[in-house]
Formats: sequence, structure tokens, C-alpha cells
Amino acid sequence: MHRQVGILRTDDSGTAFRGLIVRLLVLPGGISGTERILRFIADTIGNDVFISLMSQYYPAHKAGSNPPLDRKLLPREYSSVVEILEDLGFENGWVQDPLKSPDSYRPGVDFKLQK
Repeated sequence: MHRQVGILRTDDSGTAFRGLIVRLLVLPGGISGTERILRFIADTIGNDVFISLMSQYYPAHKAGSNPPLDRKLLPREYSSVVEILEDLGFENGWVQDPLKSPDSYRPGVDFKLQK
């Protein structure tokens, strides 16, 4: 994708019109392999790519019976990934406040899953 669209570009008002944004959801217990993924991105694409590091994971549906997915992400888990992001030299993108993210970024659900 990066070869096709390149680095994120925005217009004068800051609206993105072309380019890559990598969105990474950090999962509890380090099971998402975020450090490995960030190192891969830095090594293969470069650390100028825009990263959206998301902290809003919450257990839903059957996750409650599958540790460590049965709990929210701990602030210290997210903070350690932010440190890795910074250590790898990423400067473009977004990080979230792990204390507010679990509730403020959770999407609303107004339907029931079909069995």
C-alpha cells in the first residue's frame, strides 16, 4: 500500500487526501505483537509513516472467557508501546490517552448479533 500511495499528504486545512495511515490496536498482555509490527514497519517502510496507536480495546462478545482478552488494556501496557514507538523514531501520527480511551473511543452498538 505504501508503494502505491506513499506518505500521508494533507491539504491546507489539514484534511488527508492521499497516503498511508497505519492503525494499530494494542491488545492486553502484548498478544497483538505491536513491538514486532512497529519494528517491521520501521525496517521496511521507514519511521516517517503515520501511525495511529489505538488504546480502546475492550472485551466484547466471547472475549470475556479468553484471557488476556477478558480485560481492558492497562495504561502501563499502552505506555510501554508508546515508548517503543518513540524509541524507533516515529514522529508522525497519533497516540491516545489510555485512561480515557476505553470509554470515549468505544463505538456504539445498536444491534444484536445473530446466532
